[in-house]
Amino acid sequence: MPLMVTGGVRRKEVAERVVGGSVAVVGLATALAIEPTLPSQWKEGQDAEVEPIVVRWKNRALASLAVASVVKKQLGLLSQGKRARPRTSPLMALIGNQLKSRRQAKRYRQWIGQA
Repeated sequence: MPLMVTGGVRRKEVAERVVGGSVAVVGLATALAIEPTLPSQWKEGQDAEVEPIVVRWKNRALASLAVASVVKKQLGLLSQGKRARPRTSPLMALIGNQLKSRRQAKRYRQWIGQA
């Protein structure tokens, strides 16, 4: 059965070491959200890597949610054909994500009520 490893792979050497073992696939979702051309850079021989998104809040659950919100924000920008902005404020990304989710839930409840 093929095995996939994901989470925190941001450097070519790490990805190669993982695939060189018994792992078939390396997930790079967070790294690609920040730098979509990363695999192309590696293929061209560049030693590119992505800096991790670090949130040093005492509440680790909120910090993790903020990191996920930053990644989600980057994916949204990329889906609109815009460049990623990895220096996005984790707090602003978290607040924006929560507000957007609230608006979407409200619209969904209205839609269900009309059906």
